Amino acid sequence: MERCNDPLFGLRCARHVQPGSYSVLGYITMNCSTLGEAIKRIVPYEKLVGDMGTSTISHTQKHTVMRWDCHYKRSDVVSQMVDSCLASWLTYGRWITDGDGSL
Repeated sequence: MERCNDPLFGLRCARHVQPGSYSVLGYITMNCSTLGEAIKRIVPYEKLVGDMGTSTISHTQKHTVMRWDCHYKRSDVVSQMVDSCLASWLTYGRWITDGDGSL
């Protein structure tokens, strides 16, 4: 981040997400029949990918809320990692749904 002098570094990293980026979790979610089913797999299996943060998912009648809490303490690192994580979820979700996003 410091070397590239890019305040959007975390968001730009998400452009490089590919099917194998999420290791076993990626393959588990690719075999789900809906995006909703894939989302349900994130929390129990995310430790297969790494331990940089913890996900929570909650539901209301109208929305599904996905949250990722970074385990790092440096605020400049946290903001970039949260941006990267959430944007990566979006990129990967579009990939596995062919951009459809149906639940």
